[in-house]
Amino acid sequence: MRKTAKICSLICSMIILVTGFITPSQAAETKRILIVASNLQDMGDPEKHDARNNLWEYAPPYHIFVSHGYDVDFVSPKGGVVPFMMDPLGISSYTIKHEGFLERANSSLKPEQVVIENYAAVYIGGGYGTLFDVASNRELLRSL
Repeated sequence: MRKTAKICSLICSMIILVTGFITPSQAAETKRILIVASNLQDMGDPEKHDARNNLWEYAPPYHIFVSHGYDVDFVSPKGGVVPFMMDPLGISSYTIKHEGFLERANSSLKPEQVVIENYAAVYIGGGYGTLFDVASNRELLRSL
């Protein structure tokens, strides 16, 4: 196995095991990962500072999860479209073109649609929106 593949496999395994709500043996059975993202475009300030999700913090992990056989769902405070900033370069571009990343992201679940027991892991990427509409959304946090 190439060094990069080993590192990606290790990261994926760590995310799955760190979540704490399943055992390693259950991880083999639960082949789904939930990605939490924001619905915000801007910070709500007069200057409209960008608050979209950082594509480079979502697409590469998505690629790793998919390439290791996991189905991936997205959840956001409102469900539906989750906007991204950053240009799709490298693996992000590949993931968008060939792995259904945007289709999945833009049909994110609403918090009440999540059955957390169906997931081996939960991943939260970055971007300012996560601080504004994810971190304070009680319904979303309760669903996790």
